[in-house]
Amino acid sequence: MIQGLGGAAGDSPVDDFGLPPGIRDEYLQGARDQLGTIAELAERFVASGDDQAAIEDLRRDAHRLRGSAGSFGFPQASVVAAELEEAAKQWLEHPTNGVDDRGAAARAFVRRLAAALFTKRVAGGRQPLVPGAAQQR
Repeated sequence: MIQGLGGAAGDSPVDDFGLPPGIRDEYLQGARDQLGTIAELAERFVASGDDQAAIEDLRRDAHRLRGSAGSFGFPQASVVAAELEEAAKQWLEHPTNGVDDRGAAARAFVRRLAAALFTKRVAGGRQPLVPGAAQQR
């Protein structure tokens, strides 16, 4: 018998999100690095909003985060990453539109991704969008 896997076959422990214990924490360590890369790209847009290589890198990294975040129990991060991916696609398709606003937009996506990944959430629970909103009926 393999030690550390107590219980009957197929009875392995899972966290509140249906994942093996600790796997979300490991994912978040990697996501923190990914978010750092995206933040660095956002800063490149502040300097030059028409950096096509940076836009393609941003699109690719947002696509990766979009897929992985949902798989590890961060659906809101997946939604925000999808929005960022779509914005990057639009920037690539229309290279001269909104060049001056791309840095601010990319920074806003970074803030939203950080909030979606690193704000404590309760599994299966719904949290109000505005503090105290649940009591205002």
